[in-house]
Amino acid sequence: MIDSIHDWSNNGDMAISGTVRDGVVVPQEGACLPEGATVRLVVVNDAEAADSATSQRVQLPLVKSKTPGTLNLTNERIAEIFDEEDVARHQRLGGTGV
Repeated sequence: MIDSIHDWSNNGDMAISGTVRDGVVVPQEGACLPEGATVRLVVVNDAEAADSATSQRVQLPLVKSKTPGTLNLTNERIAEIFDEEDVARHQRLGGTGV
């Protein structure tokens, strides 16, 4: 068995599309789930599937600021901010941080 490098603990509401082939649900190409993950299957018609594949709502701003648009953000800095938010959320829920 190969361990996953992904931390799935923050993906409780993750949605992955797929198709049924020979009675088995096959996730879209590139998608993977950890072994033993509990999933919920929802059958959608082709029109709904096409709509969901082409449009996704994004909540802006991605990074909250008292003065939006003034931060000089790099990919590395955005990753740091998200990590800081994850640690703070973990601590609020009773964890000790990372």
